[in-house]
Amino acid sequence: MEKDSKFPKYFCPMAWNGLFIGASQEYRPCCKFSRSLLDASGPLTFPSTQPDETWDTHNRVMLQKQILNNEKPKECIACWREEAGGRLSLRKAVIQCMTEVDNFEDFLEHEKTNKSLFVTLGNKCNLKCRICGPHSSSLWEKEMSEHEKIPFEQSKQKNARVASLVESLKHTAHKANYIELVGGETFLSKDFFSFIDYLNDEGLSKNLELKCVSNGTIFPENRLHHFEKFKRFVICLSIDDIYERFNYQRYPANWENVQENLFKFSNWVNSQPNLTLEIICTISIFNIYHICETLIWFQDQNFNPYFNLVHYPNHFSVIYLDKNTKKKILRKLLLDIDKYGEKLNAISRSKMYKLLSLLKVHGDSEQTNALKTEIQKIDKYREQSFRSIYPEYSKIILES
Repeated sequence: MEKDSKFPKYFCPMAWNGLFIGASQEYRPCCKFSRSLLDASGPLTFPSTQPDETWDTHNRVMLQKQILNNEKPKECIACWREEAGGRLSLRKAVIQCMTEVDNFEDFLEHEKTNKSLFVTLGNKCNLKCRICGPHSSSLWEKEMSEHEKIPFEQSKQKNARVASLVESLKHTAHKANYIELVGGETFLSKDFFSFIDYLNDEGLSKNLELKCVSNGTIFPENRLHHFEKFKRFVICLSIDDIYERFNYQRYPANWENVQENLFKFSNWVNSQPNLTLEIICTISIFNIYHICETLIWFQDQNFNPYFNLVHYPNHFSVIYLDKNTKKKILRKLLLDIDKYGEKLNAISRSKMYKLLSLLKVHGDSEQTNALKTEIQKIDKYREQSFRSIYPEYSKIILES
């Protein structure tokens, strides 16, 4: 009997054992869940609610009941969309990693002491990526303050809240078997390294899988030995494109620097069996047009990137592009698949065909118009040019 048949049809482990803490320190079962955990007074946030007080909240219990009744929770729409498009959703990915249990009853007993934590350690960052924003980047915050006079919380207050959160997480970490830490840029966070030191000092790391998400601009050579003590350590590099397109999307990053660090991380993880390198490529309107070229570059370096999707804001998601724009992109990608032919291995070809399905769903012309406005506004702020980076593609996006 297959493993899936021993669980509810729409089972997701994170409905029971997942805890995501976002940039505004709200709680969710996972990063894809569309709203915060709630109690009678409204959304739960830190520090008014401590991490260990989130496991039996009202809408978490309701979420579990829906799953047990074989219903699809509407808050999980991001995963349902990805599964409908033939892609590996976060839900499916987590289920695949469940090696300790093979039926639902065992899972319920196991999850009490095997929690999964996904924690955002503030927004301190050295980049202001096009698909990001002030919630996850201090440089974005600075830019919005300068050009749009938007007020933000003072860095000193924000840093104090992050430090306080890390202290609270130390207790919760004793119940965890998986922790994922993101930023901002994690390697710029002092709280990140203090938390790693705590996990090592307490002897927790030997039983923990830790994933760290980074933009690849920093190679923490003097800190690597701290990560080697974990049962499993995954360094996940977020790289969406290559060459000058990378520099445009990940401003003010430098592709040559990130490429060098990518190879350094690769050599390091190959030195020990408990280390893993993952590359996450987030599909958006900025990289979809040349994604075949990007895939071949990764393939030639013996890397196999995981495709993620931008879901918000809508105007950066390829799903919401208008029908005519999608048709033109679809035609280009089909030509690329034919052009590169055997250069695309079976894995890359499969990725490409799954992406094509995104361009066959209903779009929204209003989102395409919002996209044009946003591109031109940020180009002006940064003295960049979408037209010069994408001479062919810009005619489709900006002149459609």
